[in-house]
Amino acid sequence: MKGKIKKGIVLGIGLASLVKKEAEKHTKKLVKEGKLHSKKAKTILGKVVAEAKKEGTKIEKFMVAEIKKEMKKAKPLVKKGVGKIKNKAKKKAKKVVRKVKNRSKKR
Repeated sequence: MKGKIKKGIVLGIGLASLVKKEAEKHTKKLVKEGKLHSKKAKTILGKVVAEAKKEGTKIEKFMVAEIKKEMKKAKPLVKKGVGKIKNKAKKKAKKVVRKVKNRSKKR
């Protein structure tokens, strides 16, 4: 599950970064060609970056929701596993206590 979480976070960050770089590249090209005024390019770039951040936030919220779902599913399994471990530990502890008692009786 850790791998999925990391992939989701990296995806969100990487997506926003990629969008920003590509948008900068294309707006600079349009400004050089004279097809777009520099002020308008900055405005467009700002809107694109803001939109990319919104998408990153959506991805983050989705990942948090998925993590919560998985944690709810895992909680009963963890409790069950802990219960089994406790039972095994109790059995082994009783066994050790019996051995110690038997040894002390023999002496």
